Amino acid sequence: MCFHHHAPEADTDAAAAAAAAAPAREVLPTCVVPAHYTVSITPNLESFVFSGIIDIEVAVKETTKVITVNSNELEIQKASVVVRLAKTETAQEAAAVTFDKALERVSFEFGHEIPAGASATLHVEFTGVHNDKLAGFYRSAYTDGDGNKKHIVVTQFEPTDCRRAFPSFDEPALKATFDVTLVVEPHLVALSNMQVTKTEPVEVDGKKLKAVTFARTPVMSTYLVAFAVGEFEYIEKTAYPKSPAGAAPITCRVYAFKEDVQQGTFALDVCVKTLEFFSEYFNMAYPLPKCDLIAIPDFGAGAMENWGSYSKGASVIRMLNTFLGGNKFMNGVREYLKEFQYRNTVTSDLWKHLKISSGVEVGSMMHEWTREMGYPLVSVSGEEYDS
Repeated sequence: MCFHHHAPEADTDAAAAAAAAAPAREVLPTCVVPAHYTVSITPNLESFVFSGIIDIEVAVKETTKVITVNSNELEIQKASVVVRLAKTETAQEAAAVTFDKALERVSFEFGHEIPAGASATLHVEFTGVHNDKLAGFYRSAYTDGDGNKKHIVVTQFEPTDCRRAFPSFDEPALKATFDVTLVVEPHLVALSNMQVTKTEPVEVDGKKLKAVTFARTPVMSTYLVAFAVGEFEYIEKTAYPKSPAGAAPITCRVYAFKEDVQQGTFALDVCVKTLEFFSEYFNMAYPLPKCDLIAIPDFGAGAMENWGSYSKGASVIRMLNTFLGGNKFMNGVREYLKEFQYRNTVTSDLWKHLKISSGVEVGSMMHEWTREMGYPLVSVSGEEYDS
C-alpha cells in the first residue's frame, strides 16, 4: 500500500512552534522514486501552446496501483506504464487520470498492481501553455532592431514550477538525470543545461522543424532544469582551470539578441575568471562541459543558477572565513562539497566540516550568531580635552 507522507516533525521547541503555526507541508507519495527522465518538448512561439512526451524511469519501493506526480496547468493526452520484474515486462494504459489542482498533482491509476522491487517507466503525452507569468516554460516579448515585436520562450522552475513544463517529481530531494530534446523551428536556437549532441530535421504536423538533443545531465533536482528557445546569438571564451588535476576546459558563452550580444563582453570575462577561480579554490572540477549566460527581457528574479555560480550569505561567510583563517575555511568547504556534491544538505553539515578542519565549535558559535534573536549593544565612552 502506498501512502502520502508529511514532512518530518521539527526537532527543536522553536521549530516545533513555528511548524505548529504553519500548515503541514505535504510531499509526494514515496511508493515510487524517479531515477531518470527522457523529455521531448515542442515549443510554439505563435500559439504559445507546447506539446511534450516524457518517460520517467522509477524504482518501485512499495506495491501500488497509483503513480502520483506534480503537474500544474498541463493537459494529459495519454498515460501508460511499462513494468519490469524478474526478466518479465508488462505494459498497461492508465485506467484513470485524476487532477488535484490545490496540490498541483496528477495521479495515474492502473488496473493491475505495480509490485515493489520492480522498475517501471511512466510514459505521458501532454500539452501546456507558454504563459506570461514568468514561471514554468514561459514566453517573453522583445522588439528587434527593425522594430518588430518577437518572442522567446524560456524557463524559470525554482522553486516548484518544473511541473508547469512537464509532469515530474517536482521536489528538490527527488533528484534524477535528464535527457532533453527540444523540437524547434530551424532558424531558432535551442539551449538546455548540457551541450548539443545531435540536431536532425523532423516533420511535425506537416511542418519542417529540427530536433535538438542534449547530453545527459548529472543527477540534479527538477528546479535546475533549463530551456531557452529564440533568435539568439552568442560570444564565446574558454575557461582553463589549473586545478584539480585533469580539470577540463569549460566553454563559456553569453547569449543575447543580435543588437545586444556585444554588451555581454564583461559578463563573459567574469564568467571565465569565476569558473577558473572556484575550480581551483574548491579543488573540484566544474561538473558540466559548458556555462551559458543568457540575457532575457522578462525575468522574475535577479538571476537563476541552473548550474552556474552564485552567492548566498556572502557577508556572513566572509566573516567566518576571516575568523577561522583562509586555509582552514577552504579545506572545510572542500570536504563539505565532496560529500554533498549530488545530495541534499542542511546548514549544520557545513558547520560540521568547518569544525573538523579548524578545531573550532563552529555550530554552537554560528547558532548564537545567526539564530538567536537580538541586536548588539555598543557602549562608547570618551573624554573631552581642552585644546
